[in-house]
Amino acid sequence: PWTGSRRKPSRRPLQSLPQRRLRNLQQRLLRQRRRQRCRQRRLVKRLRKCLQQLLLPRRRPQTLLSQRPWRLPQGRPTRAMALG
Repeated sequence: PWTGSRRKPSRRPLQSLPQRRLRNLQQRLLRQRRRQRCRQRRLVKRLRKCLQQLLLPRRRPQTLLSQRPWRLPQGRPTRAMALG
């Protein structure tokens, strides 16, 4: 029986230090990439939501002419308007 703080020997053979270091590095890179992708996806989601919010008001049915002053300038009609 294993007693005390001595660790049970791992089943896989002990890797040489450079190999282990390489493996650690690779794992870290993988983790970083995964996290980055996740973050990117989150950002994209947020951006899309923002854009949707911007686009929403334009889907309203046509507003009345009185609410669109640029269509109907107040005052007497100009010659261009008279000509059509």
